[in-house]
Amino acid sequence: SFTTSNWQAHEYGHWIKLLNVDGPSGSNCPSKTHKNVMHFEKKWAQDRTYHRWEEQGIWYGFSYHGGVMLGPPWDIPAPPLWRHFRQMYFDMALLLFYIRISLFRFSSQLTDITPRNGKYEDKGNENFDRLRSVFSVFTIRYQFPLLSNQQQAIEMFYLARKHFDLDDLYKEVKEEINNTHEYLEAQKQGRLARSANLIAMFGIPLGVLAILISV
Repeated sequence: SFTTSNWQAHEYGHWIKLLNVDGPSGSNCPSKTHKNVMHFEKKWAQDRTYHRWEEQGIWYGFSYHGGVMLGPPWDIPAPPLWRHFRQMYFDMALLLFYIRISLFRFSSQLTDITPRNGKYEDKGNENFDRLRSVFSVFTIRYQFPLLSNQQQAIEMFYLARKHFDLDDLYKEVKEEINNTHEYLEAQKQGRLARSANLIAMFGIPLGVLAILISV
């Protein structure tokens, strides 16, 4: 019975397997799955389980691979909770997958436009400026979306976002882009400094010579 208040989701072997997108240890022997659960797996599942309705036997959870739900096959309330989950929360998981794929793409593109010798040409600077501009738009549109004003949806979204590892991935890509920007700015300042030195070294004598010639 899922309604037993003493049961917690992370103690249930089948739930741990489902949350990690794994099959049970033995389809003909459900108890085998529970007996083979380790303490590490229980702690892992506890962190990734949404606990608001846990004691009522309605279990939600999110891992790096996606979101899952386990509960009684109720037809009331209508529509059933499982149908509600596979619509609204499935879309939420798709959005998070899109964000993660986009971050991987930004990192890959940054690698592609980075020269091996570390010296950017004019075209390389243009490509980086374009990438940085698109990343800014991506941050504004997708990094901090508010999908619902429902408390459960907000809580589950942040739980899913946390265990999709999006925040750490975003920080890493952002740091890569910022470091590259700082490097390009340092290169630019270096070129300006060298130009200023050349002007100071040759500009004044040439200017005096030009005045003498004109006189």
